[in-house]
Amino acid sequence: SITPAPFPPGGTNSPLPDTIPSRWREFKFLLNQVRRTIEPDMPLHDILTDWPEIARSLAEPSRKRRPQMESHLLHTRPEHNDQTS
Repeated sequence: SITPAPFPPGGTNSPLPDTIPSRWREFKFLLNQVRRTIEPDMPLHDILTDWPEIARSLAEPSRKRRPQMESHLLHTRPEHNDQTS
């Protein structure tokens, strides 16, 4: 009978000196550290309850700028050109 390959690869201990140690433990630790860094430590209920305040805090301020067409027309009018005929 054929023995199935171990999963994850390298996930078995072997007394042989030429085996490659498993990196899955280090990967799992690193993944958990990244998750703890980027995920909020808040229960879902609290997030849903406080969502209006959270959304307000994350929102960008409204921009106060002239529409592009208006800006374009302002700079293309003959009275605003410095060229004289």
